[in-house]
Amino acid sequence: ANLTRREHEIATLVGNGESNKQIALRLAITERTVKAHLTEIFRKLDVADRLRLALLVTGSMGAPDHTRTGANARRTSVA
Repeated sequence: ANLTRREHEIATLVGNGESNKQIALRLAITERTVKAHLTEIFRKLDVADRLRLALLVTGSMGAPDHTRTGANARRTSVA
């Protein structure tokens, strides 16, 4: 996905475990702006929440399942 420079910056800070408030203070923007960026990041990267974003950013989670093919394809189930 093509994240803007700011979206990439925010995604990285989420991966570092920073809260919306911490990110807002660090980047001199409002928490509302952080939330707006996160909404767009979640959409672009097809992730549901900040935990999944953090896992993706830190490399703890592979590509979303719908992008995997062949031997790397994997199904997930919801209990």
